[in-house]
Amino acid sequence: MPILKTEILGSKIDISYEKSEYLKLIKLLESLKARLNYFPNKGNVNKISIIILAALKMEDQILELNNLSYKISEKNNQVDEQNEIIKKLKSERNLLDREIQELKKINISESNNNLIFLEQIDNLHDSLNLINYKIKNLFK
Repeated sequence: MPILKTEILGSKIDISYEKSEYLKLIKLLESLKARLNYFPNKGNVNKISIIILAALKMEDQILELNNLSYKISEKNNQVDEQNEIIKKLKSERNLLDREIQELKKINISESNNNLIFLEQIDNLHDSLNLINYKIKNLFK
């Protein structure tokens, strides 16, 4: 396993790492050094205090990220619930569309029946008129 030699707060440190983790380790070290530089040491603060302050800052950021993660999770749950509602509404709409199509077919059928009835009524009316005419002519 390779070893990375680095210096943190004036102390030399050897870190064993997996080759596949090298770039990640370098980024972590750079991030840690930047965080430690956030608390400048002008000789009046010992290394442990700086490390504790940096660790507290990291813990604060972790808490904030956890809170953010929780809020995102809640939002995702709300989105999932809304998607389920949308899915149900789409299903209802499809059902209603099918019902509308059936009702349209029934309406067309009834309209055709009404036309037939009207035609029959007209025929009956014509027949009645003819009968009336014949009756009138019989008694003239």
